[in-house]
Amino acid sequence: MGKTRILYVSHVTEMSGAEFCLLHTMAGLERERYRLFLVCPREGPLVEEARSLGVQVAFLPILPRMEFLRNPFVGCFSLVRSWIGLANLIRREGIQIMHANALMPSIYAGLVAKALGIPAILHLRDTYRGSRFKVRLQLFLSRVVSHRIIAASQAASEPFGADRKMVVIHDGVDTSIFSPDRDTRSLKEEFAISHETVVGMVAKLVPQKGVGVFIEAAAQVATRICEVKYLIVGDVIFEEEKKYKRAFQKRVRELALEDKVIFTGFRREMPQFYSLFDIFVHPPIYPDALPGVVYEAMACGRPVIASRIGGIPEIVSHGETGVLVEPGNPTALAAAIISLLEGEGKRTQLGQKAREAAKVRFSMERYVGEIEGLYRELLEEEQRS
Repeated sequence: MGKTRILYVSHVTEMSGAEFCLLHTMAGLERERYRLFLVCPREGPLVEEARSLGVQVAFLPILPRMEFLRNPFVGCFSLVRSWIGLANLIRREGIQIMHANALMPSIYAGLVAKALGIPAILHLRDTYRGSRFKVRLQLFLSRVVSHRIIAASQAASEPFGADRKMVVIHDGVDTSIFSPDRDTRSLKEEFAISHETVVGMVAKLVPQKGVGVFIEAAAQVATRICEVKYLIVGDVIFEEEKKYKRAFQKRVRELALEDKVIFTGFRREMPQFYSLFDIFVHPPIYPDALPGVVYEAMACGRPVIASRIGGIPEIVSHGETGVLVEPGNPTALAAAIISLLEGEGKRTQLGQKAREAAKVRFSMERYVGEIEGLYRELLEEEQRS
């Protein structure tokens, strides 16, 4: 029997949570059994990482929105040409399953997959709220063209309601890579950390991730406990987001926290950063489907403080593996941070329980096994039909 040929479709090539999860999926599948392909619009960090995994990459102008805005006729022509290119790729490579990494590319690619009679998967890694016509239309179209819909959490599945196509598969983390007690000496030297306790967060520098809430909470904590440093690991991705980064840095200066709050920029050595943190904070004000940074921190044995929103309560058990606080409330976040700063024993206990939960509930083996099971199920259905 030949290798199963899977085509992944991504409309972005910059690296964020969804793209890291996609890479984890591709890395976890055995090359003796699968041949993997990736379609995306351009070169970028995702493409570099995919190629390093032996994934074959093709470029197509997925959802050329700017062309539609400039000239609808040109945009339509570009979209049709892209569809034809995708159909040719599917036929030429003998693709057996199409797996879209987000809602919008699932509609774009799902239409082609449906026309060619191959099963299509939509992977929901975000939460969709509200009754806006655009969102409702997208959800309806994705149902029509998809054979299965994978939701990263129960929270992500809610807009679809009861749907026989829906399956919830929590993402996984490699607990051998994300593990406690990594060597942090170089990071301590880089950021001039000696005896201070470290509170950290990992996020894109945009308001919905709660960066501003974290900064305001740090200011409140600093009035009671001085020997603390606050690390914000991450950066902006798009040009239009740079204004947010400047606003956060300005607020840090206004609060006179320049010697306490450190913006590290985008970093790759995340297991070391998690080990550097004494407390990990994830304070989004907009629902996250299943934030990977939370279960990565848990796998590294860090006590977690996070917003009670989106899929986070599916990961963090309040009082057992972490602490949940109301989103958008700096005072509540500050109180939770102070509580753990003053309770080293509690921090240790939460971290140990978090590590155990990550190994049992969020292992990469469990995640990849569930994805493979879904692939087999779809192929068996195709053979019967």
